[in-house]
Amino acid sequence: MPVEKFLYPLDALLHWNRIYGKRGFYQFQCVIPDSESSHGIRALLEEVAHTGKSSFLAVLKTLGKEGQGYLSFPLPGYTLALDFPRKTGVEELLRRLEKITLDHGGRVYLAKDAVLSPQGFASMYPQLDRFRAALDEIDPDATMRSDMARRLGIRQRLNDNNSGTNSKTRNEYREADALPDTTLLEHDFMSEQAIAISKPDLLSVEDAKNLTVQETTELFCNHLNPGQYHFLKLLGFHEVLIDRAEGMYYVDKNGRKILDFFGGFGSLAFGHNHPRILRVRKQFQDEKRHEIAIAFMSQYAATLAKNLASIAPSDLDMVFLGSTGSEAVEAALKLAEKAQGPERQKIAYAELSFHGKTRGALSVTDSEFYQSTFHLLDNRVRVPFANATALEETLRNDPSIGVLILETVQGGAGIIGAPVEY
Repeated sequence: MPVEKFLYPLDALLHWNRIYGKRGFYQFQCVIPDSESSHGIRALLEEVAHTGKSSFLAVLKTLGKEGQGYLSFPLPGYTLALDFPRKTGVEELLRRLEKITLDHGGRVYLAKDAVLSPQGFASMYPQLDRFRAALDEIDPDATMRSDMARRLGIRQRLNDNNSGTNSKTRNEYREADALPDTTLLEHDFMSEQAIAISKPDLLSVEDAKNLTVQETTELFCNHLNPGQYHFLKLLGFHEVLIDRAEGMYYVDKNGRKILDFFGGFGSLAFGHNHPRILRVRKQFQDEKRHEIAIAFMSQYAATLAKNLASIAPSDLDMVFLGSTGSEAVEAALKLAEKAQGPERQKIAYAELSFHGKTRGALSVTDSEFYQSTFHLLDNRVRVPFANATALEETLRNDPSIGVLILETVQGGAGIIGAPVEY
């Protein structure tokens, strides 16, 4: 068996770390000595149960003899590991678990810690001063540092100029009514000289252009849409990277031309990189014209609106400029509701319709898959599509219906048209 599979069995589940959602999770692991284990483990579990912040994963193990390292975690006793989704109130819970651990002579596992206080850390690890002395000898200039070391005040020599030592004995710590605020402690322990502002390693546009399929897959799944990747894989599209696009065609990294039937769902009605559009964009670039002017009138947006009104049928002369179809549907629903007044705010929509995935648009989209378990608008009623008789009867029987939203040709359920008279 490869060593990676042995050491990281959960990696067999793709992106297992995302089961707690986008905000991630905290992991708490402590060890309680044998003599206190029964009471200590019970107190920890009762505290978790009392808060209602249950752990999806809980592991209880026995540990052997104490380690020889200055910051070694093991003690003869029981170790408990818990996972908590990163939600409001969890950090406060972890601080209470920290205090319970201390009260029963235990310690927190540093490799999984994110919120341990400096006082708790100093009380749990009695060899800390020897570890600090070794650091001062090996690295007197403190070139090796970490965010955890700063939070826990490990490089005490650098922090003494600002705050002196804040370490307490275990008994002194037990006497505290509540754990101190971690943020304040971090500020108290960190001197201006010890703080090194880290700059994120950002990728450039050229870096993006040169990404391999494997690198793109990793970024796409980690930061964009792992669910969509699943469907791309089913279609065999997960191995395709587009190099350029022109007109009705994509061209992939291997030079293969792919006919584009999507057209950005209508956002690319003129095709990819139309020469007239590129020419105008070049003029904007060369003359440094503004493109966004929310605080002022835009002569370009006003001109576009006038041109759209000129080619619109009948007396339609006002324009709403949006970025997506859902955005346009949301605005249309609000406008219709405002025009009809409070007595006629119910919305009629058609079976098998698709109008978008934002909350209002999703409410009038006839799809259990997309609607899922979301709480949607309740002032709505569904009617058969392409059935004028049924629609007239529905409107006649329910005078509270003041809004009707329909597609001329349904696209979400296939290509479904309606009779001309409808």
